[in-house]
Amino acid sequence: MIDRLRQSLQRFLSLFRRARLDQEHDAEVAAHLDLAIDENRKNGMSAEEARRQALIQLGGVAQTKENYRDHRGIAWLETLLRDLRFALRMLRKSPGFCAVAIVALALGIGFSSIVFSIFYNGILNPFPYRAADRLIAISVMDDRNATRQFRPVFHLDEIIAFRNQNHTFEDIVGVSSWDVLYSRKGITELVHGCVMTPNATEFYGVPPMLGRGLMERDAQPGADPVVLLGYEYWKKEFQQDKSVVGKTMMIDNQARTVIGVMPPRFYLFGADFYALISWDRTEPSMADAMANNDPQRALLFLPQWNSQKRHQPGHSERRPVRDRAASCASA
Repeated sequence: MIDRLRQSLQRFLSLFRRARLDQEHDAEVAAHLDLAIDENRKNGMSAEEARRQALIQLGGVAQTKENYRDHRGIAWLETLLRDLRFALRMLRKSPGFCAVAIVALALGIGFSSIVFSIFYNGILNPFPYRAADRLIAISVMDDRNATRQFRPVFHLDEIIAFRNQNHTFEDIVGVSSWDVLYSRKGITELVHGCVMTPNATEFYGVPPMLGRGLMERDAQPGADPVVLLGYEYWKKEFQQDKSVVGKTMMIDNQARTVIGVMPPRFYLFGADFYALISWDRTEPSMADAMANNDPQRALLFLPQWNSQKRHQPGHSERRPVRDRAASCASA
């Protein structure tokens, strides 16, 4: 193994000592040829015949040199270098053509990269979430309501009821936008957040690019308040400072520890940060939540299809949300 590595290294280094090695080999071939000629002359041959026979025995000077070069270096690399040198000489002779070729290649590569990025991110893989093709959003309409309007937002206990009695979906998650005040260095500004149910990290299946993600234990009673930053906000507000993990942010008059940063393509709700809402949180009526403009109380219902169960929810599965919807409408 060591011998093969040493041989490969010597072949590579020979690319940078070609002139000296060629001179040494030429001298060696000439000496060998002279010895063969002298030997033929001693055998009674004429000078011309002695040289001819020596060249025959040697196999030809040019052929011998070529075989030596092939075994000495790396043939394909030497060929590539010769082609590159030839190309550079040709381009030097035609600088106008060189400029046009370089610009054309740059534009072609750039345009191809843009088209591929758009096609991949927009068609092949539009969402970075796990099994994004099986994500759906549900709206509920109460037949007993005279308006018969669809409702896309739900109480937390509605989502819990449907999740506990669900046999159609693999899992159900609740998310909501949350615009709150962020205080820092005597400055207070409005930031756009997103609150999620504790199963959101596993549901979306997107790991953070920095730090750790939100976990179920972060929503347990008594747990330290934490926050997960969006990539764009981390880039704008913290200038991509990796040491932000572990720092404290005063959000909605509550100190929250930064535990991580999400990757660029994770842009759920276009949020600046992400936080959890506990399953055990007591919810007011829907009317009170809307009247108080508290989006943390009104969660969007996002079930995910089970890959082995694609039938429509049955009557027994619709009943918990239907009954809760009716009670909320009358609240």
